[in-house]
Amino acid sequence: MILYHGSKDIIEKPIYGQGKKYNDYGLGFYCTDNIELAKEWGTSFERSGYANRYQIDCTELKILDLNDDKYCILHWLAILLSNREFDTPAGLALEAMEKAKQKGVKLLLPVDTKVGKEFKPDTESKTVAWTDIPDGWEGFDIGEKTIEMFKNELKNAKTVIWNGPVGLFEFDQFAIGTNEIAKTLADLDATTIIGGGDSGAAVAKAGLADKMTHICTGGGASLEFLEGKKLPGIECLLDK
Repeated sequence: MILYHGSKDIIEKPIYGQGKKYNDYGLGFYCTDNIELAKEWGTSFERSGYANRYQIDCTELKILDLNDDKYCILHWLAILLSNREFDTPAGLALEAMEKAKQKGVKLLLPVDTKVGKEFKPDTESKTVAWTDIPDGWEGFDIGEKTIEMFKNELKNAKTVIWNGPVGLFEFDQFAIGTNEIAKTLADLDATTIIGGGDSGAAVAKAGLADKMTHICTGGGASLEFLEGKKLPGIECLLDK
């Protein structure tokens, strides 16, 4: 594989650990297979630079391709948050993390996933770390470690708003994560609000709908309401 690294200097060999901790995915030696992009990285209005060229032997190299269809935005976000330092004075991510910290909010992301070989109820399945999804397989549910992590975090909650199943609950073998979260909410001494048609259907399928404080079929609408946006239907009810 031929890769390029843009820099103001000639760098004979890739060097790890000298980048900026707040760049993209944190410390790293950033390369591209596009030489024109490398040229942009290496130059500025004030100086010229270099597009360093490297030939990489990928024979035993483990590559995580986040563009693969089996990964989603949460996987990208997990890597970013695990490796990057948000010490820049601006940015949406920093602002969100600061607000969460101020309000005592934790951001929990899955650490493992139950994968299936095909999109069908009886497909072969196994649980792997979310970074180790095999080629040709898809993530259909959260794994056992993630289930326990979420349940442990929920056990002392007094108000829970759940928007979106955590797996392909329509298939029984991939409904375990969703069912376990539903059971946990049902046993809580708390206000539990379920938002979204799929979430409501999942709770109903688990036989726990009557254990929830409120179920709303408007998933997107409920999120907008929580954001503080005005919803026409509610505004009509409030207009006396």
